[in-house]
Amino acid sequence: MGRSLFTGCIAFVGCLGVFAPIRGNAQIPSWSRFNGQPGDGEWLNGNPRSGVWVYDQQSYLSTAASVPARMTINGFFVGTTPQNYYAGQPMTFSVRTNLPNETITYSWSITGCIKNYVTGKSGYQVNLLPADLKSGTVSCYPIIPGNNTATCNISVKASNGTVTNASVSGSFNVVKPTGIRLVPTPGAITFSVVNGTASVRIGGDAAPGMTITPTGLPPVNTQIGNFDWCQILHTYVTTVLGITQASLASPPELDTIFPYNLPNQPFNDSPYVQAGLIANSVVPPMSIDFDATTYLMWNCGVSGAIWVPIDSLDWKAAGAESAGKLTSATQPTVSNPQNDTVVQPSWNDTFKL
Repeated sequence: MGRSLFTGCIAFVGCLGVFAPIRGNAQIPSWSRFNGQPGDGEWLNGNPRSGVWVYDQQSYLSTAASVPARMTINGFFVGTTPQNYYAGQPMTFSVRTNLPNETITYSWSITGCIKNYVTGKSGYQVNLLPADLKSGTVSCYPIIPGNNTATCNISVKASNGTVTNASVSGSFNVVKPTGIRLVPTPGAITFSVVNGTASVRIGGDAAPGMTITPTGLPPVNTQIGNFDWCQILHTYVTTVLGITQASLASPPELDTIFPYNLPNQPFNDSPYVQAGLIANSVVPPMSIDFDATTYLMWNCGVSGAIWVPIDSLDWKAAGAESAGKLTSATQPTVSNPQNDTVVQPSWNDTFKL
């Protein structure tokens, strides 16, 4: 299939935040103090019985039997104001308690995030499972824009058998480009014979079978991150003389490669079937049936980030020829536009002509 594809960039309000300390402490019986990280703070004058915890020039009233349990995201303490993170960037949630002589169990609840996104011969989203949420640190990727929350329930068993439960929570804001729309321009089913080769094509010399142009993009000099395209095939069947020439083994399938990596161009595609002329220059009967979903994807550019979808749409077409003439032509049509989609593309196999 012939293609030229768009890769662009966009700017939007968002930052990689540095967090202020949380304004609350989970109460856990222990005389321990945070002493493993610079700036963690300490008891006033080194004396836990002073009842004052000093951290980043702020004091927290406490009792002699309390120690803060604090949450961090990417190494920064979570504060009262949610900070911004880009959709698809790596995030690591941790809880610090520094209780080496205690037995601690953890149970996390994190909204808007997935464990991973696999993009190889097959492609799929990996969700966070209960087993992934049972340690003091959880790594994941945010994909749902807007305000999200993380809560860690902690259970501490002291050496004397006493069990104390505590909970620490934080919120974070996920941002990604919005307001971009895909404008489709369908072509037409065509039949041609060139240099002894006949073809039925979705598209032709005048225009591709489908062109998709993103609108709402900012000027190049304000770009953040990278855009690219992904196409998932639901149907791709070609026949010549009634014999199948190409078909999908296990739909849905990725169309050729993820992502396409052809920058600064609108997406276009012109699927086709072709065959040489047979005896006496007879054109063999042939047909094509095509159905796909095309995604505009975005990568924020942070090291290790995954691709996330921005918009998508479905399109399909079909055509057949017999005795050198088109006998049927279902012109390219578009359906099911998904603006600001959060559904990661998935596929069972990769299709290559």
